[in-house]
Amino acid sequence: MRHTLRQLEASFIKRSPTGSRAWLKTKSIHQADGLQFLCPVCVEKNGGKSRGAHLLVLWFTGRDVPDDVAGGSARWTVSKQSTGLDDLTFVHGFPVKAKSVGVGEKNEHAHFFIEGGEVVNTSRDLHEPEVHQ
Repeated sequence: MRHTLRQLEASFIKRSPTGSRAWLKTKSIHQADGLQFLCPVCVEKNGGKSRGAHLLVLWFTGRDVPDDVAGGSARWTVSKQSTGLDDLTFVHGFPVKAKSVGVGEKNEHAHFFIEGGEVVNTSRDLHEPEVHQ
Protein backbone atom coordinates (compact mmCIF):
# COMPACT_ATOMS: atom_id res chain seq x y z
CA MET A 1 0.00 0.00 0.00
CA ARG A 2 1.39 3.41 -1.01
CA HIS A 3 0.01 6.86 -0.38
CA THR A 4 1.57 10.22 -1.12
CA LEU A 5 1.85 12.61 1.78
CA ARG A 6 -0.50 14.94 -0.10
CA GLN A 7 -3.13 12.17 -0.36
CA LEU A 8 -2.84 11.84 3.42
CA GLU A 9 -3.38 15.60 3.84
CA ALA A 10 0.11 16.08 5.29
CA SER A 11 1.42 19.37 6.55
CA PHE A 12 4.59 20.55 8.19
CA ILE A 13 4.13 21.66 11.76
CA LYS A 14 5.93 23.94 14.18
CA ARG A 15 5.67 23.85 17.92
CA SER A 16 3.57 26.70 19.28
CA PRO A 17 5.66 29.73 20.32
CA THR A 18 3.73 29.83 23.60
CA GLY A 19 5.64 26.72 24.66
CA SER A 20 2.45 24.75 25.07
CA ARG A 21 1.91 21.23 23.80
CA ALA A 22 0.13 22.64 20.74
CA TRP A 23 1.52 23.12 17.24
CA LEU A 24 0.84 25.25 14.18
CA LYS A 25 0.99 24.42 10.48
CA THR A 26 3.85 25.89 8.46
CA LYS A 27 4.56 25.68 4.73
CA SER A 28 8.34 25.52 4.98
CA ILE A 29 10.28 22.34 5.67
CA HIS A 30 13.06 24.58 7.01
CA GLN A 31 10.79 26.16 9.64
CA ALA A 32 9.08 22.87 10.55
CA ASP A 33 9.66 20.94 13.74
CA GLY A 34 7.73 17.97 12.42
CA LEU A 35 5.06 16.53 10.17
CA GLN A 36 1.41 15.55 10.60
CA PHE A 37 -0.68 13.39 8.28
CA LEU A 38 -3.64 11.03 8.29
CA CYS A 39 -2.98 7.44 9.33
CA PRO A 40 -2.51 5.46 6.09
CA VAL A 41 -3.89 2.29 7.70
CA CYS A 42 -7.17 4.03 8.61
CA VAL A 43 -7.42 5.68 5.18
CA GLU A 44 -6.93 2.27 3.55
CA LYS A 45 -9.53 0.65 5.83
CA ASN A 46 -11.96 3.46 4.94
CA GLY A 47 -11.62 2.79 1.20
CA GLY A 48 -9.30 5.74 0.59
CA LYS A 49 -11.46 8.23 2.48
CA SER A 50 -10.09 10.46 5.22
CA ARG A 51 -13.23 10.43 7.34
CA GLY A 52 -12.55 8.59 10.60
CA ALA A 53 -8.76 8.58 10.18
CA HIS A 54 -6.67 9.96 13.04
CA LEU A 55 -3.52 12.06 12.68
CA LEU A 56 0.03 10.87 13.08
CA VAL A 57 2.51 13.40 14.41
CA LEU A 58 6.22 12.87 13.75
CA TRP A 59 8.84 15.24 15.16
CA PHE A 60 12.20 15.81 13.48
CA THR A 61 15.59 15.30 15.11
CA GLY A 62 17.45 18.39 16.27
CA ARG A 63 14.31 20.40 17.07
CA ASP A 64 13.36 21.81 20.46
CA VAL A 65 10.28 19.66 21.05
CA PRO A 66 9.78 18.15 24.53
CA ASP A 67 9.18 14.41 24.79
CA ASP A 68 5.74 14.90 26.34
CA VAL A 69 4.30 16.69 23.29
CA ALA A 70 1.85 14.61 21.19
CA GLY A 71 3.77 12.13 19.08
CA GLY A 72 6.04 11.10 21.94
CA SER A 73 9.79 11.05 22.29
CA ALA A 74 10.68 9.37 18.97
CA ARG A 75 12.42 11.60 16.40
CA TRP A 76 12.97 11.21 12.65
CA THR A 77 15.87 12.45 10.54
CA VAL A 78 14.93 14.24 7.32
CA SER A 79 17.16 13.62 4.32
CA LYS A 80 19.20 16.71 3.43
CA GLN A 81 17.92 16.44 -0.15
CA SER A 82 14.28 16.86 0.94
CA THR A 83 12.78 20.22 -0.05
CA GLY A 84 9.08 19.73 0.73
CA LEU A 85 6.18 17.28 0.95
CA ASP A 86 6.65 15.95 -2.59
CA ASP A 87 10.19 14.66 -2.02
CA LEU A 88 10.34 14.25 1.76
CA THR A 89 12.46 11.26 2.74
CA PHE A 90 13.33 10.06 6.22
CA VAL A 91 16.79 8.61 6.69
CA HIS A 92 16.31 5.12 8.03
CA GLY A 93 18.51 2.47 9.45
CA PHE A 94 15.52 0.59 10.78
CA PRO A 95 11.75 0.66 10.12
CA VAL A 96 10.07 3.80 11.36
CA LYS A 97 7.45 3.14 14.03
CA ALA A 98 4.96 5.95 14.50
CA LYS A 99 2.58 5.99 17.40
CA SER A 100 -0.73 7.52 16.54
CA VAL A 101 -2.25 10.53 18.24
CA GLY A 102 -5.62 10.41 19.97
CA VAL A 103 -6.37 6.77 19.18
CA GLY A 104 -7.78 5.82 22.55
CA GLU A 105 -7.29 2.64 24.51
CA LYS A 106 -5.75 0.39 21.84
CA ASN A 107 -2.54 2.42 21.32
CA GLU A 108 -2.63 1.35 17.68
CA HIS A 109 0.39 1.92 15.46
CA ALA A 110 1.72 1.46 11.96
CA HIS A 111 5.17 0.67 10.61
CA PHE A 112 6.31 2.47 7.49
CA PHE A 113 8.99 4.43 5.66
CA ILE A 114 8.66 7.88 4.12
CA GLU A 115 10.49 8.01 0.81
CA GLY A 116 10.15 10.54 -1.99
CA GLY A 117 6.99 12.06 -0.56
CA GLU A 118 5.26 8.69 -0.15
CA VAL A 119 4.35 6.58 2.86
CA VAL A 120 5.41 3.04 1.88
CA ASN A 121 5.46 -0.45 3.38
CA THR A 122 2.59 0.23 5.73
CA SER A 123 1.42 -2.75 7.73
CA ARG A 124 -2.03 -3.94 6.70
CA ASP A 125 -2.74 -5.16 10.20
CA LEU A 126 -2.18 -2.66 12.99
CA HIS A 127 -1.13 -5.38 15.40
CA GLU A 128 1.04 -7.45 13.03
CA PRO A 129 3.60 -5.09 11.45
CA GLU A 130 5.53 -5.99 8.31
CA VAL A 131 9.08 -7.21 8.67
CA HIS A 132 11.59 -4.97 6.87
CA GLN A 133 15.06 -6.13 5.95
